[in-house]
Amino acid sequence: MAFNVSPTADEPTHHLLLTKGADQVGLIAVMGGGGGNYIQDTRGMSLEPAQQLTMRTVNSPGTKYSNFERPYAYKEQITWSNGFGKLYAEATPSYFYDSKNAWTMTDGQIVPAGNMSWGRGYREQNLYWPGSVTWSPTYIKYAWSIKFTASTLAGTGTYTAPTVYAILRKVGSPALGATATIHADSGGTIGAQLTDATCTLTSAQITSDYLSVVAKFTLTAGAVLTHGTDYWVKILFDSSQTAVNHWLIATDGSTTGKSSINGSTWVTDAGLYYRITDAGVSRKWNFFDYKGLLYVATEPTTGTATPQVFRNGWRGVADSNSGDKTKLNDAEDIPAGSGAHMWSTSYLSEAIARIMDGAGEYDSPNYRTVTAGATHEATVSPEWGSTHSATTTEYIIHNTDWWFEITGHGMTTPVKSVAAPGDVIYFAQGDSDPIRKWGEYNNSGTWAQRTWADDGTNYADILGVRTDQRDGVQILRGLNKDSANHVSIARASAKDWGSNLQFATQIPLGMDKHHIGGQADGEDYTVVVTEAAAYAIDKDSMDKIIDFGGFASEEAGLAICYSSPYVYFSLGRGGFEQLQDRNMQDIGLWRLEGWQALYQGPICCAVAHPQHIYVAVDAGSAGYSAVYAYQGGWHQIFRAPELGQRIRSLFLEVIEGPECNRLWIGMDKDICWIPMPNVINPVFDTNFDYAYEFSVTSSWIDEEARDMLKYFHDFKVFAENLTGTSRYIEVDYQTDAETDSSAWHRLTENIDTSPSDIIGLDLEGKRMRYRIRGYTNDKSVPVRILAIIISSITNIPPKYNLSITWQIVEEEGVGQDLNGDDDGQSYSGIIAKLLAFASSPAPVTLSSVDADVHGRSMFVMPAPRHPLYLENSESRTYVGSLRLQEA
Repeated sequence: MAFNVSPTADEPTHHLLLTKGADQVGLIAVMGGGGGNYIQDTRGMSLEPAQQLTMRTVNSPGTKYSNFERPYAYKEQITWSNGFGKLYAEATPSYFYDSKNAWTMTDGQIVPAGNMSWGRGYREQNLYWPGSVTWSPTYIKYAWSIKFTASTLAGTGTYTAPTVYAILRKVGSPALGATATIHADSGGTIGAQLTDATCTLTSAQITSDYLSVVAKFTLTAGAVLTHGTDYWVKILFDSSQTAVNHWLIATDGSTTGKSSINGSTWVTDAGLYYRITDAGVSRKWNFFDYKGLLYVATEPTTGTATPQVFRNGWRGVADSNSGDKTKLNDAEDIPAGSGAHMWSTSYLSEAIARIMDGAGEYDSPNYRTVTAGATHEATVSPEWGSTHSATTTEYIIHNTDWWFEITGHGMTTPVKSVAAPGDVIYFAQGDSDPIRKWGEYNNSGTWAQRTWADDGTNYADILGVRTDQRDGVQILRGLNKDSANHVSIARASAKDWGSNLQFATQIPLGMDKHHIGGQADGEDYTVVVTEAAAYAIDKDSMDKIIDFGGFASEEAGLAICYSSPYVYFSLGRGGFEQLQDRNMQDIGLWRLEGWQALYQGPICCAVAHPQHIYVAVDAGSAGYSAVYAYQGGWHQIFRAPELGQRIRSLFLEVIEGPECNRLWIGMDKDICWIPMPNVINPVFDTNFDYAYEFSVTSSWIDEEARDMLKYFHDFKVFAENLTGTSRYIEVDYQTDAETDSSAWHRLTENIDTSPSDIIGLDLEGKRMRYRIRGYTNDKSVPVRILAIIISSITNIPPKYNLSITWQIVEEEGVGQDLNGDDDGQSYSGIIAKLLAFASSPAPVTLSSVDADVHGRSMFVMPAPRHPLYLENSESRTYVGSLRLQEA
């Protein structure tokens, strides 16, 4: 017969129908009546919740910061030292997903990374750059300006400035109408706008994120600025901004600028941070150390551009200071534009002067901090221990932003590599132009420069230095096309000035199509990496130690360094290999789930440090290049402020005394640096300057139950140094299907109270992740995060059990339906089918006159039987019970 069972059936045949494939059982529900009678009634069916927990609470092991408020679980993170790149949080989280300008290497804390500073003297620019940042709102005072005095490298003439930078941050969704202009000075006030000196930002020039941006204003044709002349830079915002939707602009409350509520009437206010530059030249910066001072030679990206050589700081032969040992005196105008006439306090303040040779070299210590400068003299503290000799005391002054060009080199080909093993510096220019050489020296009390010259007919694509126990200092040169058209390596003993290098026979390296990427002086031999293999070079012999020809790439060996006992080198787009003897292990960035496409590229340079390996990733013209530290995990410590600024070189400059070391970064048209602490934890380095903003993005939090719904209750932070609007944390979040390209949602409250603060989340979803953004208005005082705790509940979807008391009335062995018609069933047939259903691992589908039951899938439990009774000789009534559990 055809069963008719549904909530909308006019004349249903049964109260409940069980279907599994072609098998069906129809049941009529009954309730017990008086005298042992049963009455057909849907109330004989009962749908009850299964006896199970509907909340799952799992705490992070070792939880010590939560308050254990029931019924919540607590996800606690108290270290981030395993690095970024983890997509999902583990039970005891020590990884995270992403960061910007955060120092996460030290166990048990997050603080800002070092504050970036621009180099000076290598390009035309005027700037006033953070420092400590005060974020000034622009919805009432919607125009901001500051006066500056233009300066040129030559100290005279003009330069054209096509670019203005300012630092902006969003609140809400402000209009993009921000305009930068440069104006003449008119008696100490803002005068007429310079011709073609204007630019209005468009959506393509600025992100929609809440993180701050270095906004680039490209002026119509560029402002022509005259050395020594006063000008004003002005940033004008849309006047329709509100307290809910507006821009914040980075300013310095300790210096003087102006603001306006109408763009024409100006009042004294905080000083605007800005940077104005010339067009600049894209190039790779080849840093090198020469006699204790930092230099750089450039490799322009454009083949027609001439390479340049710069020195960072000053060096020379001191004059006697017998009359006042707080002085470093030098009457010379030092060559190459870096004369002692530039020894003003603004140039020298906080620089370090060190005696490198002669009288004073063996003082302990042999360095002093420069406190002031004047023409031909620097004042130091404390005073020197020895009296300087006018013929023997050689000094350097470094720990400075200032670079000075060394001219007259005669090179027209980009410098590919530099080696400075002793008195002579060698500049490699490829296989078409000979190695160029140069140097500086003490000529009987006068600091002198060598005359630039070719090193005979020697050529090189890459140069390196190895110190050999027996043979002394050796120079290794690599050629990608030697005189026999081979890729090869050769060595020569270092020479004094006046003698050319004498290279031994070139040693061919593998297939001639695989160029040399880099070389590093290891413990027992030099490791040379080509595009397809790594070789051990010992004197004039070669041994291939690793072959990766199946994955040959032009990026192999671009980054290479030695940190005992390993040689590290790059491979492919993000690979980084740890090599010891013939054992190679990949530890590269490309292994990380969270290394986003926008930051990807080859690891192109590496610098060794006893605690970390620092590398740079060149993300190309369409990405954000960045600097990373490796310490068992990867940590991003610096990100290029502008899309397409390629980072291709690094140099760790060690500074004497308590001053921080400097990690110099060659970034496309610019040189900049970030401080590196003298101790493992920057919190205990009182000279460390912190970035004004940092962010850390958590891994996805799903309580290790990916497909279960959660309620995320609140967000607690334990942190030091928080104080209201001066130092605080803003919190953003994403949930469920949102991705890296999705917008972040900002929580309206800030974390701004130490030692702990809590804000509500009130979020529902299967997963969530957060991003913290920390801000400090004092570069010497960081926001220091110690723990982050999220309370949540994981919901287990409720299940139901169905109980039914049923009966079948058989007339002549055939059951009757609700309408009194034969339904084709029998008691024994029903029992047999129910037993078969209960023996199957698959559920049955229910149809019912009860809408709450209809359509459910349930497992049939073994059915108990009730005694039967007889009504008369032609009919029998059977009563049974059945229990079903929801699938």
